[in-house]
Amino acid sequence: MDLKQLRYFVAVAEELHFGRAAARLCISQPALSFDIKKLEGQLEIQLLNRNNKSVSLTNAGQVLLEEARYLLLRAEQARRLTLRSAQGFAGRLSVGFVNSILHRGLPHVVKTFEAEHPDTEIVLMEMNSAEQAQALQRGQIDIGFVHWANFPESIRCEPVLSEPFLCCLPISHRLAGRERIDLAELAEDDFILFPRNVSPQYHDRIVARCVAAGFSPRIR
Repeated sequence: MDLKQLRYFVAVAEELHFGRAAARLCISQPALSFDIKKLEGQLEIQLLNRNNKSVSLTNAGQVLLEEARYLLLRAEQARRLTLRSAQGFAGRLSVGFVNSILHRGLPHVVKTFEAEHPDTEIVLMEMNSAEQAQALQRGQIDIGFVHWANFPESIRCEPVLSEPFLCCLPISHRLAGRERIDLAELAEDDFILFPRNVSPQYHDRIVARCVAAGFSPRIR
C-alpha cells in the first residue's frame, strides 16, 4: 500500500463514482479500477460495494478513508516542512480556527507572531470545534481557536475572548430598534440557522438557550 493508492482510494470514496474520481485524478477509469482492486487484494478485504448503479463504502472502507486522509495530510505536511526548511524556515505552527475568529483578531495575532518569529511558518486551517478537537489529538494542528471547550483532559483550554449571541432582524421587525432582546421575545418567530453538521456543538448551544428561555425554535 502506497500513497498513490491511498490518494486514488480517497478520490473514489469521496466521489462515490469511478468516472468522476478518474476525471478528478486525470487518469483513465480502467486504470483507477485496477488500482483499487489491487489495493483490496493487498489488504485482503473489500473496501467498496459496487453495482451497476452506485458505489458505497464498506465498514472497512470507512475506517481506511479516515486513516488515508490523515496519512496523506501528514505526507503533505512532511513535504512542505522539508521545502520550507530548505528555504530557511526553522519551524512550523499549524493553527485551527473557526470562521468567526477572523473578525475577532486572528489576522492581527498572526501578523504579530510572524514579525516576532520570522523563521516560523504559520499554516491556518479552518475547522469547526469538533474537527479541531480531533485534529489536536492526532497532531494535525498545534493550537486551535474554538467556540467551546468540552475537550478531553489531554487538551488544555484557555479562554481568549467572549462572543455575544447576536440576532439579525429585518428592519421592519417589531424588535429591530432594540439594543438588547430577551430571547423569549422571539418564541413566535422563525429562525434561520446554519446546518447542524457545520458545527453541531454550537448549533446545539443555540437551541439549548432557546429551550432554557421556554420555547423550541422553529428553524427554517
